[in-house]
Amino acid sequence: KKIEAKKKRGSTAFPKGHDTASVIEAHYQWAEQLYNDGKIEEAERVIEEIAQIDPSYYAAMEQTKVDEEQVHEHYQKAGGFLRDGLFDLAESEVKEIFKMFPLHVGAQQLQLQIDEERYKQVEKERQQRLDLELKKREKTDRRLDDLARRAEEYIEQENFPEARDALQDILALESTYTGIERLEEKFRRAEATKLERDRAQAF
Repeated sequence: KKIEAKKKRGSTAFPKGHDTASVIEAHYQWAEQLYNDGKIEEAERVIEEIAQIDPSYYAAMEQTKVDEEQVHEHYQKAGGFLRDGLFDLAESEVKEIFKMFPLHVGAQQLQLQIDEERYKQVEKERQQRLDLELKKREKTDRRLDDLARRAEEYIEQENFPEARDALQDILALESTYTGIERLEEKFRRAEATKLERDRAQAF
């Protein structure tokens, strides 16, 4: 008797007077509950009744299921691309989801993750460029300091050809080197002093 009573309750028709959309929605909720209770055959029967109530509505719901499957596929691809750092490809998959469901919450959250990871990547690359430029600058500064030191030593030794070469190397490496004017002036004075001394000794 209990089993028969359950069958009767399970097959109770919905009251008339409801609009089609409400009846169909109630059917889907009913079918979902049956699936959750493990009553697969009964749930499928309820789903079949929906097609009899409104075939076009049923077709639309079936298309929605197809779209949801495609969304799941695009979502999985987007997540994989994101993990691999392929942000443009991940974003293209998210856009495909938005074409079907413009307000899809999961896609919105995924887009936020893509934007965040892309920003991190841009900042990382920017910092790497800054570090590289700093290393180059430090290397250049060491080279300039070495050339300047050698130029001064050559000037003091009155080895003007070598001093001139060192000054030219400085200008070739960095034309705006701040100490070049002082070195050139020191070079000219030393060269003039030697010339005067040589003249004096000649007489």
